[in-house]
Amino acid sequence: MVEENFESKAIYVLGILSIIAAFANPMVGLVSGIIGVVLGKKQKSELAIKGKKLSKLGLILSIVVLIIFVVSAIYFGITKGLGQLGNFPTA
Repeated sequence: MVEENFESKAIYVLGILSIIAAFANPMVGLVSGIIGVVLGKKQKSELAIKGKKLSKLGLILSIVVLIIFVVSAIYFGITKGLGQLGNFPTA
């Protein structure tokens, strides 16, 4: 069995965290994915390579979920916001 160092394990954990956090809080997933990819560039162990792949997947998922959140917030903000304009006093 090959001895894995702490940094390789941290990269792997960051990759898993970025995937899980992508759905709960995309900003946390984005940050942990970026950190995992940056740290993964230095390491060449098998665990670090897997962690780097997981970090990239979490990064992509976080970006997609963040875009969906923003678009839905804009859409529902406009549609619900325009319905409220009827009650707005005008003069």
